[in-house]
Amino acid sequence: MIREISSELKTEAIEKLNEIPERIQQDINTIREWLKKQPHLYVRDDDQSLLSFLRGCKHSLEITKNKLDFFYTSKTFVPEFYGGRDPLLPEIQAILNAGFLCVLPQADDHGAKIVLCNMSECNPDTMPYVTLVKVCTMLSDILLNEDDNAIIFGLNIWIDLKNCPIKYGTQFSPSFVKKHLEIIEKGLPLRMKGLHIINCHPLLEFVYYFSKSLCNGKVTKRMHLYQDYNKFHSVIPQRLLPEEYGGNNGSLKKLKNVWKEKIESYREWFLQDFKYKSNENLRAGKQKTTSDMFGIEGSFRKLTVD
Repeated sequence: MIREISSELKTEAIEKLNEIPERIQQDINTIREWLKKQPHLYVRDDDQSLLSFLRGCKHSLEITKNKLDFFYTSKTFVPEFYGGRDPLLPEIQAILNAGFLCVLPQADDHGAKIVLCNMSECNPDTMPYVTLVKVCTMLSDILLNEDDNAIIFGLNIWIDLKNCPIKYGTQFSPSFVKKHLEIIEKGLPLRMKGLHIINCHPLLEFVYYFSKSLCNGKVTKRMHLYQDYNKFHSVIPQRLLPEEYGGNNGSLKKLKNVWKEKIESYREWFLQDFKYKSNENLRAGKQKTTSDMFGIEGSFRKLTVD
């Protein structure tokens, strides 16, 4: 069963995502038949899930196949992002209670959903960056599962680093950053329109430029750093920010509770989800390696900062 979408979303999907309504079911069936010939992949293959991938790939069948393979294979190779996603685990509860992540009620002027990552209450000792990324994957899975607006119009991600502990800068490694960016670029079927970072400490600014140097795809080209709100407001107007930032787009206190409850409501879904991944022993031909997936061999040491 495929969800009905508004006329505005239909028009956007047709004009920007190459969607032909009469061919949707045919495309879904084509992908499902292909999946039957991929014994190494165990995926969510209901109509709505496959349509989300098709839309995220502008209905290119070959790109959809590649993205499905990369997405589910990533779950095998990067369990630190996708394993242990029980929302009731203490480390995840700490992040939810800190109000790290929420989606603002009103989309931007181009229809993209605005996702706010607020680091001001995060503690690197109890909420390490790898767990923050894990919670980000939980939010993106929810949007991919139920938010047609985010799937069709995309996301604008806003990261506010005000009062962010600089110790987070020591929790990055080249392999960690590379995996994260490659999954966004090659695996996630949500279209990131922009990643906007503000209030960045000089050390974290170094991490930002270091991260951009590791990848050459669309994602890094859409990453932007702002020294103040003047230029930032030209991308996301102040009226579209939460009340605490002088806007009219929800209250952070309320949004924290809304998204905490939303993520917790998916508990059974997340407990079941880790089984959906690749089994490299069943892959026809050469098995994938970390180097094949992310262009890295072995592991790197974390950044050392004086």
